[in-house]
Amino acid sequence: AEGVEEEDPEAYFMRYDLDGDHALSPSEFLKMRGGVMGYEDDFFFREADTSGNVLLEYGELEAAFLPLLHAQAEAQRATAKADTLNEHVCANGACTAESSKNSQGAAVGSEGAAVGSEGAAVGSE
Repeated sequence: AEGVEEEDPEAYFMRYDLDGDHALSPSEFLKMRGGVMGYEDDFFFREADTSGNVLLEYGELEAAFLPLLHAQAEAQRATAKADTLNEHVCANGACTAESSKNSQGAAVGSEGAAVGSEGAAVGSE
């Protein structure tokens, strides 16, 4: 959104470091997560705590989030690629309303190639 300044991630992290030790305890992490910590959050905390000290330092959190951010970016690129392929095929008059999507909602062209969630074309030409 325009005019909305995002908070520095490290400053956001430190805002929840209530005891000033430059790390988040499980209860501080719980507060950062909005007060609700499910199994996935507990698992993430334990996996991210690579030092095993039951505290989550900023570097540990950052290292744990990087693969998730890369996966999210890759998924967005694959979606954009699928959208572009669908627009290209349909712009050439090769699809109709019925044939423009397969049962999973992936774009399908006249050659029968569908684009899946990874963005790779499958099918016969």
